[in-house]
Amino acid sequence: MLIPLDLKDPVLQFGSKISNSIQAVLRGQTLVAASMTIMYLIGFSAINLQSAVTIAILAGISRFIPYLDILVGGLLSLVVIISDFQGMTQVLSVGAVILAAQTIDGTLITPRIIGD
Repeated sequence: MLIPLDLKDPVLQFGSKISNSIQAVLRGQTLVAASMTIMYLIGFSAINLQSAVTIAILAGISRFIPYLDILVGGLLSLVVIISDFQGMTQVLSVGAVILAAQTIDGTLITPRIIGD
């Protein structure tokens, strides 16, 4: 073994703390991503965006990398809107959904689930 015997217990305790911290962060990020998926799904469905379920799921999964969900959700929504353009109201509605979801996430969800 590469760890000296007198340091074995402190090293194992330190490794255990790191493992627990990583598990907690991953659990928290999963809950945040699931929450964002649900918010996007409700918002995109409310504005009758085609492929709302698919876009919401992909944007929610992308939330594991902070703020990537904005890019993924926005670009996919833009592609759908361009393919079936119904006016600027739809573009503004998608922006409002993303802004609302980000505001709720930043003020309520992430601080309560992830914390500091």
